[in-house]
Amino acid sequence: MDKKRPPLAHVIYPDVLGAITDGGRVNGEHLQYALGIFPRRIYLNQPLELFVLLQSMIDSKMQVKVELKTPTHDRSGHLMLIDSAKMPHVLTLQPAETAILHIPLVAHPPTKAASRIPIMARVTPNVPRNAKIVRQPDGGPPPSVLALSPFRLQAFREVHFETRLNGDALKTTFDVEAHTLPASAAPLQLRFESLWAQEYMAMESKLAQGKVEEARRLAVSGAHGSAYEALRVAVGEKFAEHGLPLHPGEVRAITKMLCYTLEEAPSLEAGVNLDAQQWFKRLCQAMASDEDIGVSTALDEAVVKYAFEALVYDAVLLAFGMLRSHSKEDLGTPEEQTAYATRVFKWLAGQVQGDLTYVYLPLVLGGVLTDRMVALKRPDDPRELIEQLREAARGRQRLLSGEASVIFRILERLLLDAEQLLNRAGYRRY
Repeated sequence: MDKKRPPLAHVIYPDVLGAITDGGRVNGEHLQYALGIFPRRIYLNQPLELFVLLQSMIDSKMQVKVELKTPTHDRSGHLMLIDSAKMPHVLTLQPAETAILHIPLVAHPPTKAASRIPIMARVTPNVPRNAKIVRQPDGGPPPSVLALSPFRLQAFREVHFETRLNGDALKTTFDVEAHTLPASAAPLQLRFESLWAQEYMAMESKLAQGKVEEARRLAVSGAHGSAYEALRVAVGEKFAEHGLPLHPGEVRAITKMLCYTLEEAPSLEAGVNLDAQQWFKRLCQAMASDEDIGVSTALDEAVVKYAFEALVYDAVLLAFGMLRSHSKEDLGTPEEQTAYATRVFKWLAGQVQGDLTYVYLPLVLGGVLTDRMVALKRPDDPRELIEQLREAARGRQRLLSGEASVIFRILERLLLDAEQLLNRAGYRRY
């Protein structure tokens, strides 16, 4: 187990960076960041500003080095003179801090009018030894407390942030128009702006705690209807987005396991405490951040938007527990299962590469067990799932070998048990 990462049951730090970038980020384990620019079109001698948005994932102070690379000639070979504040720059992030480094740039004559002038920014953290990770891999739920006014937060949200690395750096571009403004004598100076500090966590927790009863009413109310369809769409999209496109039977099985975790397990499964579920904790924090949740935003929408990865984490642990009485195979210790659930979470958050085992163990296997335990508005055909999963397994088995192939032995036993149960119950197709 990763001893540097606390179990996900601990306090959930909010995702301030994602609240600005709409979720996009360079997703490092110790530091998340993004690069913005405004305005994207300027005149000669008119300053623009680069925004290096930084979010610490650790409980220690961390130095971060920011380097810029600007062009000296345009595509036609003409000289370009682009001035900036003194670079490179080394700053210090406080524990779990989210901040913006403002870097002014100016294009001076003899620079010619040009479009898509590239700027490269390299961000390098110096991670202290024995630093512990306190933020969850996707950054966490939305924040309720910020050192930003709603107006400035909205202004930052309208900035385009680059979040895909070009090699080891982020690249953004700007345009220069054929007009020259009077030059300013004022020096270009960096500015560091803290957006969220660790001491805000007490207020975040208090606000989330104030939403527990309201969130519980929303979560257990049958009035919200089944979340199956919204989760089915999200499962197909998110697994494909992270490199594991799914067979229809796999989508259905995983969705059933997620639905059971969300809607049925809190009342049917011994030991499942709603307040301790990661998806529920995130729901409380999301409701503290957004008053529309529960009013104009339904439970399924809120879970897909704010708590999908956390719901998968909870479903993985629940499915392992359910499989314990249905399989004689060694599925690991509780500590190993928690570490595995965390790896699946990190994969969905984009921090690590995916693996086909994340599809089947234990989500698809758990979906076989819960297929008929999930209430749907229009019941589906359980024999169809059995046929679909056998078809999917025939194509998947060649991709897994060695110890991992035991997954398909477990799957076939579960499918046989499901068939026998249907036969004993006298089930007929409809």
